[in-house]
Amino acid sequence: MSDSISLLLGIILALIDAVIFLYTSYLSFEIRNVLAVRLYRRRALWVAGVGAYFVVFFIFAAVANTFSIPDETPLSVITGIFAYAGGVAFFVWIDTTIDVSRRSDPLRRDSLHWSQLRWFFGFLIFVGTFFGIIFNLTTLVEFVRATPLYGPVGLVLLVGGIATYRSATRSADIGLRTHLRWFGLFAILAWATTALESGIFANVLVPDQTALDALSYAIFLIGGYALYRSVRSLLPASTGGSS
Repeated sequence: MSDSISLLLGIILALIDAVIFLYTSYLSFEIRNVLAVRLYRRRALWVAGVGAYFVVFFIFAAVANTFSIPDETPLSVITGIFAYAGGVAFFVWIDTTIDVSRRSDPLRRDSLHWSQLRWFFGFLIFVGTFFGIIFNLTTLVEFVRATPLYGPVGLVLLVGGIATYRSATRSADIGLRTHLRWFGLFAILAWATTALESGIFANVLVPDQTALDALSYAIFLIGGYALYRSVRSLLPASTGGSS
């Protein structure tokens, strides 16, 4: 695939992703307004926040793939802040989701020993974000073109996504069980985009960066659907929610 075709495909996929996540975010707010259970309303708000974050990312990705954005510019600073702030936000999103799944388990089982791992991951994310902002704030433009989820966040998403998916099978709440299962799948798919940026993919399997970006956006298409299903499942079964 030529660079120009890969670039065009990446821009188109990024814009489609932006529309999907925008709709999911909008739907989450709408669903939140009709839910009576406080926990469900809070989960819908979390999904809306995740969707809104990725809308901004995909709009940036489309712009970054269309125009060259050099380092050491105001936009590169904004990009760095966006990526590092997102890292903290995603740790909080995952941590609160696993806490919800554990509380919904009658036996309060601790999937993958997350209650201990969360301290390590939290330290890694917050310390990494602190030093990243100080030393690496303006050099993330190329990386963030493909995914805003830098290194340590990917590990949190993988372990947290697996723990969430596993905990979902133990939940006594059917609606919440379906929601957690889809959200866990979304987290795992989001991790896959960080795996694509690792050395083995970027340098060996898919050395073409534009093709790699397009592949990452394609994975986000599936992830966007999983996020959409996660918030739809919060609706009562009579309205077409859980399935």
